[in-house]
Amino acid sequence: GRRSPKPGRPDDPAIRMYQISAYSEIISEEEELGSKQLEGVLHNESPDAIFMCDLRNLRLLAVLKSYGALVTMPHDNWLTCMRGLTTSYFRRNICTNTLGYRCLLKGCFLRKNPVDGSIMYNSLSRHRAVLESYRAIDTHVVASHYMKQRLVQHGFNPSQVRVIGCFTDIEPSRKTPSNNGLPMITFVGRIDRYKGLDFLIRALAKIDSRF
Repeated sequence: GRRSPKPGRPDDPAIRMYQISAYSEIISEEEELGSKQLEGVLHNESPDAIFMCDLRNLRLLAVLKSYGALVTMPHDNWLTCMRGLTTSYFRRNICTNTLGYRCLLKGCFLRKNPVDGSIMYNSLSRHRAVLESYRAIDTHVVASHYMKQRLVQHGFNPSQVRVIGCFTDIEPSRKTPSNNGLPMITFVGRIDRYKGLDFLIRALAKIDSRF
């Protein structure tokens, strides 16, 4: 991770960061070194709880699970979709299937490298192994009931998954926008296919009233 550039308060807890060589890769040539590094961190820190996000390396997962006190939070659909997008590769339509051989028929063994646009290959067997590893973890936190539904669809017990929404207690502004009384629609998110802005635009094209 990285430290926030914002100055901390005097009473903020101390933050220590460690570099793990094999982080985020399902299989890595450095995974043995990474697992030893992680074992050392756990031995030195003796955490009461471990909050884990999107870890894909099977060796590191085994280390964390053997330690215990593990809570995960999947932020998107990468765990239940080979492409991580829940859209098919060729038709780009939304997929509601369970991870399996149908994913291969839909071309989901292919994806683009987000860095240089090159074609990358997904392994169904490796993805299933990671999914199986996550199913053995007792507690998962998700931000929506949809995310819980996807995990349950893929074999998770409903009692394993807790829904905690990403909301704030900030009061909305009461200032009236100067848009001549027309409804205003705002999209917040990255402008890419995964965020579904194309679906929003197509839906708006079917609305008769002005906005």
